[in-house]
Amino acid sequence: HYPDGNLNEKITYKYDNFGNLIEKRIYDNENKLYRYMNDEYGNVIKEDIFNAKNKFIKSYRYEYLYDEKGNWVEKKVFENDKPLLIYEREYSYF
Repeated sequence: HYPDGNLNEKITYKYDNFGNLIEKRIYDNENKLYRYMNDEYGNVIKEDIFNAKNKFIKSYRYEYLYDEKGNWVEKKVFENDKPLLIYEREYSYF
C-alpha cells in the first residue's frame, strides 16, 4: 500500500490440483497486467503483458532443457516468438 491507502500492486495465484503454482497475475499501480504461466518444475514458461485497457503489449516465452536431476541447464527466451537470449547453467554434483 501507498501511504494514501492505494494499492501499488495486486497479485493473484492459481494452483493445480496438486498444489503446484501454474499461473501468477500481477496488476501494477497503473493496472497493467503481467501474467506468468509455470511448468511442472515451477519455472516460468510464458509471460504476457497487457496495458490497463487489457490490450496485449508483448509476450515472452521460455524453453528449458533439464539435466538428469531436474535442474534446467539451458533456458531460451523468446520475445513475441522471436529468439532473444539463451542462458546456460552448469551444475557440479558430488
